[in-house]
Amino acid sequence: MQTDNVLTGAGRIPLMEVEPSLADHLPPDGRELGRRLTIPVGTVPRGDVDPDALLGEAGAFAAVILEGLLMHRVAIDDQPALRLMGPGDFLTYGVGSRSPLLAHAEYHAAGPVRVAMLGDRVLWLAQRFPRLVAGLQTRMAEQHERVAVQLAICQLPRVEDRLMAMLWLIAETWGRVTTGGTLVPVSLTHDALGELVGARRSTVSLALKQLVEDGVLVRNDGGWLLLKPFPAAAEARPLGVLPQLIPDAGSNWTEQPAPPPGRSHDELSALVRAMSESHQHSAAAFESRLDRSRQARERNRALRDMIAQQRIAKQRPPRRLAPSG
Repeated sequence: MQTDNVLTGAGRIPLMEVEPSLADHLPPDGRELGRRLTIPVGTVPRGDVDPDALLGEAGAFAAVILEGLLMHRVAIDDQPALRLMGPGDFLTYGVGSRSPLLAHAEYHAAGPVRVAMLGDRVLWLAQRFPRLVAGLQTRMAEQHERVAVQLAICQLPRVEDRLMAMLWLIAETWGRVTTGGTLVPVSLTHDALGELVGARRSTVSLALKQLVEDGVLVRNDGGWLLLKPFPAAAEARPLGVLPQLIPDAGSNWTEQPAPPPGRSHDELSALVRAMSESHQHSAAAFESRLDRSRQARERNRALRDMIAQQRIAKQRPPRRLAPSG
């Protein structure tokens, strides 16, 4: 993946302008420091983006998107999925080891993306006022919540409902209300919408045509105009019985009942010891399974490398022998 992670138009901006909500987690003197503390900003050009390289070059541990749209695309086998990242979202370093299930993973800037880099100055402020970390974590939790909502949207049976729910989710985050309806200022292709909701392009095209005919939405130069709200539940409904997990036959762990009132100190001590031993046994069993899983991943990786080398060897033209004499 070729990337261009050079920040252009570099400048600085006060931290509290980037994340005003952080002030809620700081005392008055911390808010004043946050208003005076500036962090670097710049623009990532359109194209593929390598978050690790981008953050590493800037000496930052995270970046906050100020303007623009970043598309995080992953694929399992030949089935892609898409996540949108826009103003207010955090871009962080990648995970230590990517899941072997993923056949593809990339970040792509749909256009110029302006970002603010969080580095040593922010860490210095967090060292003086540790609750700043709670504020950053809250913003990250909101971002993760949107991913969870997208996961739930993909479970809706009708593609029309998935598309409307997804457009309303984008509108809740980055949209704005106009006299004609709610504007979703994101121009997405039918392919991109399909990857967002887990549907084929042809199915998305038919569903959008039906929604337009029903007077639910209208195509706009800058995206979509939502004319009718997505039907929301009048009140919270119970989700029913939670799904049960298959019991682990390889574990001897048994749930220990809470001690009833009136037990003696010796009985409580014995119960605590039994629970501790059970916990140690479960931890050892888990570590053993985790080690076997690591070994299996290493074998799979070695097998994939060997297959790739064999394919390369087959593609090489046969060596011609020099004529004798």
